[in-house]
Amino acid sequence: MSQVGKMAEDLTRKDPSDYGAVCEFMLYLANSPTVLTAFALKFTCGLLGFTLLICVFVFVKQNQNLHKNANIILYAHYTLTLVASFGVSFNDGFDLFRLTVFRREQTDSDCGLFSMPAYIGVWCRLVTFCGNAGSCLTITALAIERSYATFYAKTYEKRGNKNLGVVLSILCIFACFFIAAFIGSSANFGRHLPMQSLTPEAVHRTAIVADVLTVIEFFNAIIFAVLWLLNFLWKKHTNRIFATLTHKYQRQENMRSVTILLPLAVLHLTISITAFLLTEIGSMYAHTNQEVLFVIITRDIYPLYDFLLPVYLLCYEFKKRKVTNYDNKNDSFMAKMGVNISQEQDGHFEMLKNMFDAQFDKRAA
Repeated sequence: MSQVGKMAEDLTRKDPSDYGAVCEFMLYLANSPTVLTAFALKFTCGLLGFTLLICVFVFVKQNQNLHKNANIILYAHYTLTLVASFGVSFNDGFDLFRLTVFRREQTDSDCGLFSMPAYIGVWCRLVTFCGNAGSCLTITALAIERSYATFYAKTYEKRGNKNLGVVLSILCIFACFFIAAFIGSSANFGRHLPMQSLTPEAVHRTAIVADVLTVIEFFNAIIFAVLWLLNFLWKKHTNRIFATLTHKYQRQENMRSVTILLPLAVLHLTISITAFLLTEIGSMYAHTNQEVLFVIITRDIYPLYDFLLPVYLLCYEFKKRKVTNYDNKNDSFMAKMGVNISQEQDGHFEMLKNMFDAQFDKRAA
């Protein structure tokens, strides 16, 4: 058996029980600095993302500028991203340590690396894939909820939609299970896998799902941009002066929420599209299953979102708390100077009341 391994022979043309061909490719991966670096980076992103998302759940307060339904869906998004980050840290970390720390001495009959049975590796990889799909679908759910709030701004609170966020979140979770079943049912569980991955038989369905999710990503960003524009134009329209206070409040909430969610959708879109293009372009020149796996290992940057999302949220929370502390210090300073803003306002309104009362008394006389 070769000391460095190879990936010239396509595993899809080999017998699923041919462990020797799998060993050859595992040796190639184990001796590739590029592969090991990619595994290490993704493992780091997944682990940091998982840890920081836990911090988000603990320290980041629910955003008061968002409707209850939007907050529910947003936390579903955080949860599914947490699942994806766990999958990344587990799968890529396992492959990294399997190819390095757990590597045994190579013999003529043993490559010193243990493969992963497909009935374990496929489902482990689908945890990551479905977490990523769920994070995309929850942004779609947010777009649906905000669209509903925009087009029915006058009656949004009266339409009995208090469970809309819960319903959309549950639908996203069911969609993730459906995706897992759709892809997993096409896998060949009799194979040995050189890494935590899907089998070649499941590639076609995986590509279909990836293409659909890519289209959805574009629509998510477009919908949020259109919603922001619609609410902005309404704010400038003269008809707004005839709107009820509830209607105006709902419009303001829509503006604030879209302003918060649009950067999230754009970040998700940017990373997803970049990862999609990098892997698709690389796969165009791949002729074997091993070459496709090599492209996925080295060009899939999707775990970057698992890390950047909590960083963005924690920075946003830090900035918000800093502004709040600054306002509190200003209020404290004004109080020390003997200025009571509420009393000043009360005195101002009392003065206006006295003026109107005086004018009324003159007319009455």
